[in-house]
Amino acid sequence: MTQELLQASLQEKIADYHQWRNALADTIIGYRDWLVRSDSSNSLQELRLTDFADMLRKDRLILALVAEFSRGKTETINALFFADHDQRLLPSEAGRTTMCPTELLWEEGEEPCIKLLPIETRLTDDSLTYLKTLPKLWKKFRLETDFPEQMRKTLRQLIEKKEVSIEEAIKLGLWSPKDPNNALQNRTHIEVPVWRHAIINYPHELLKNGLVVIDTPGLNALGTEPELTHKVIPGAHAVLFLTATDTGVTHSDMQIWNEFIRDQAKYKLVVLNKIDTLWDDLKSEYEIAKEINRQVENTARDLMIPKHQIFTISAQKGLLAKIKKDPALLRRSNIQLLETELSNQLTHSKQEIIGDTVAKECSEMVKQSRKLMQSKLNHTRVRFEELKGLLGQHQTVFNELVAKAQHDQQRYQSSLPVFKEAEEKINRIGKKLLRHLSLTYLD
Repeated sequence: MTQELLQASLQEKIADYHQWRNALADTIIGYRDWLVRSDSSNSLQELRLTDFADMLRKDRLILALVAEFSRGKTETINALFFADHDQRLLPSEAGRTTMCPTELLWEEGEEPCIKLLPIETRLTDDSLTYLKTLPKLWKKFRLETDFPEQMRKTLRQLIEKKEVSIEEAIKLGLWSPKDPNNALQNRTHIEVPVWRHAIINYPHELLKNGLVVIDTPGLNALGTEPELTHKVIPGAHAVLFLTATDTGVTHSDMQIWNEFIRDQAKYKLVVLNKIDTLWDDLKSEYEIAKEINRQVENTARDLMIPKHQIFTISAQKGLLAKIKKDPALLRRSNIQLLETELSNQLTHSKQEIIGDTVAKECSEMVKQSRKLMQSKLNHTRVRFEELKGLLGQHQTVFNELVAKAQHDQQRYQSSLPVFKEAEEKINRIGKKLLRHLSLTYLD
């Protein structure tokens, strides 16, 4: 299977969902218009249905990638969505990883850009949702989509760090003296991210069809940004939890899984990344597969999930295979299996959520409409029966009137000769009287 077919499959799934969602919104608007035409609605119902249809059209599919540092989240995003640039679009290199939560989306009407929220905004109690309404606080940089190298350089700001004093780090909520790991370190300064949050507005076909990809930068970010743990992850339509074969399931991996994924994320996929570290030219394919399967069994045991819910991939080799158009390496990376399952998971979970929402929002209205229409139909049937009865009565009266008219016509026709004879007689008498009254006759 080629890269183009795999990418098309993912894009087609998202595009099909986009069309299904818009068709559902059109149906709701059609229902609203029907209520208006049938005089069965009120202003509140019209407003609710209009708002609901608008919400559907603006709704998004949210994919969140969650893992500890250096598990390959950013490389997985590059492999899944940005291989068509023939290079890494998002920065991913040894020792340099994404430092702040990053959203990839497409907002119609805004230019391609990256917006960065300074880490100093943590000094306030304002939520990220509120801060997103304050554009002056964000640093905005245009993305030159026709020049991938320039875009790559611009996006390297995602990995920027700076040194701050321990006192400043405490104020920012990025250092706790009560943490036993911190207490053991005799330090006066630490490195912190330059940015608190990033939003990348990029015109990718999947993003245009409503997909939003959220890259979280590890346990520290999850612990310091409550909105990620209490709103974004539970609300995501698919959560990719990544572990790596070179580290196994670590203590911090288990902490993320137990605290933020296992019970909070309804729709989740577990990815065992970096299987290429197990590839060994001195081992047979069977030995390599056996070792990978052992890693899968260990991961399934640690996370207490079935083995079939774990996907083994090499994001780095998958990206390389797509760039070099190498179908054999692409198959070996297993990235295509993840793409297929991811597209199914995203669309299925979202359709399930929308179905429940539509049922909740509209089912009572539809029930009332059916009840009202049934009442009107019953009333119409009664009136129809009454009219049928009146039609029978009116037919009898009509027949009597027709018979009377025919009888009167016959009497008239039979009287015509008498009328004519009387007319002639009157005319003769009239002429005779006129002669008697003439002057000649009088003289």
